[in-house]
Amino acid sequence: MGRLKFTLTSISAVAVFAGVGLIQAGAASAADTITITNVGSPAYTNIGQLSVTVVADTPLTNLDVQLLTADNSLALDLPFGDFTATGTGVNGNGIYTVTTPITTSQLPLGTYAVSITAADTGGGSLTSDNIGNWSFVNEPQLTLGASPSVLDYGHQSITMSGTATVLATDETSSALANWPLSLSYQGADGQVHSVNVSTDASGNFQATVSNLLPAASTLTATVAATNTMGAGSSQFSLGFTTDSVTVTERLSPASVNYGKSTTVAGTATYRSAGLGSVPLAHSKVSVSSSRPGSTPVSVSTNASGQYKFVTPRQKAGATWTVRSPATSYLDAAKASKSLTVNLPSRITRFTGSLSSFGRLTFNACLNVTVPKPHSVAGQITYQWSRNAHGPWRNLRVARPTASAHCPGIGRSEKASVNAPVPNGYYRAIRPGGHGFEFSASPTLHLWKYLTRITGFTLSPHRARHNGNITVSGRLSERVGSWRGLAGDHIKVAFACDDQGDSPVWVFRRSMTTDSSGYFSAPYPLQCTGPWLTLFKGNSTHFASLSSVIQMTQTSASAAVAVRPTGSNVGASAAMAHGAVMPEVVTGALSVESVNRVVDLVVHRLGTELRQLP
Repeated sequence: MGRLKFTLTSISAVAVFAGVGLIQAGAASAADTITITNVGSPAYTNIGQLSVTVVADTPLTNLDVQLLTADNSLALDLPFGDFTATGTGVNGNGIYTVTTPITTSQLPLGTYAVSITAADTGGGSLTSDNIGNWSFVNEPQLTLGASPSVLDYGHQSITMSGTATVLATDETSSALANWPLSLSYQGADGQVHSVNVSTDASGNFQATVSNLLPAASTLTATVAATNTMGAGSSQFSLGFTTDSVTVTERLSPASVNYGKSTTVAGTATYRSAGLGSVPLAHSKVSVSSSRPGSTPVSVSTNASGQYKFVTPRQKAGATWTVRSPATSYLDAAKASKSLTVNLPSRITRFTGSLSSFGRLTFNACLNVTVPKPHSVAGQITYQWSRNAHGPWRNLRVARPTASAHCPGIGRSEKASVNAPVPNGYYRAIRPGGHGFEFSASPTLHLWKYLTRITGFTLSPHRARHNGNITVSGRLSERVGSWRGLAGDHIKVAFACDDQGDSPVWVFRRSMTTDSSGYFSAPYPLQCTGPWLTLFKGNSTHFASLSSVIQMTQTSASAAVAVRPTGSNVGASAAMAHGAVMPEVVTGALSVESVNRVVDLVVHRLGTELRQLP
């Protein structure tokens, strides 16, 4: 802020008063001089308290100060007796201040030329006319502030405001009402700009400015000097900060089929002091793909900070990035999302077979058709249904491996799984998404007739070692209802108890069913143990097992046939009721009294059955 004070051309740089050296007295001796180093008055305390600073070799005997008007007329004469000395010692050095401050009753407000005459006891003297100017005027006092006090993106305009008062020569202060001032600031172009304002009746002033330099800077309020008032100014340090930016992004959809577009959309916001999160409206964001050779696209946000961009047709997956660039006011920000492009896929060479033991075996090739057919390692899902058009249910998910089944163009999957129904439809699919479009193979129809062995008997009930027993029963097929199955082979199997926990099943010659499905043939009795009959099945029929009959020793020379409690139905018959075939299809042998036999049949016999000629 400006301060009123005594002003000479340069009162303390005395050389300018005389034009040579310091202003000093004509010397009685070479060392006896008088020098005036300063003339002034205290700022903002007592404007009329004029003082003169003197350097002299000996004490002063005279000091006369005259204030002259512009036409060189005497306005006020201040003799030696009007001054009180402070700081003087054995010589004349000291500050000589008027004992009674000058008032406007003595001297009108204005600027006056100063002439001084001085002498000391050593014979030195000084006479200097018009050595400088002294302003006897009121002093303006200014305050200055800004709202907000810190520039950022959300606050690019500020209001400069403050108060102007004036300090009179009689030390009273009052509002500087209806007075012109100049407010200056640094603009965005780096230049200083000014706006002129006037104070109100209370000395208050304000002005709103914009387009400021985006940096910390200094604001200034200035009042110009007049004949009765000095100049004054005040400064304020304006702060600056950049605002953080947040960009959100979503891809809709995030997975597209080959050759389709997606929409990149989201919102850009910034965070400003006192405002919280604010939409970054009507701004530019850059949308780019990670694919080689792609060119970023500039997209504008709307009033809500939202942006949207529809991509070109996509042929490969990529990461899409949205960037909000850094500016003078904003930090940089970005967001990224990955786009999956599902390639056209095709399932070829789908084959399947259904074994007599209810096992399904599939082969399939999974290929991608663009840019040319080639192999992929995606998963294949095998499905089944009770009719050719669904609904489809998942049976197994498999990952293809390299195979000669698909030479050069793909990968295949050879899968083995239990058949869910005796008569079903099957297909292989590649579900859509995760890099592949949906594809499905042609439908396969795989089926066999259910079979069962009933009436299994051994006769007679008693027989000697190596004596013959007759094995008999009936093989039936289910075609609408159960009926005899003619002309098929039935095998007889037995295991000897004396072989411990791991007996070997012995398969005897086959019997052939008659026109009604009945079979009967004699076999030698070689040892005690479990007996059963089995049908291996064929291209149109499932295999089946009879119940189990245990032969036990009753004397040294005879054995008796004992049928276990409960009814054992062949596995093929179990399928007719919707049961899933077990891993080894041998039937539901759950008779408590023959647990050992059940274990042998279920866990060992099945493997041997499949190895039979």
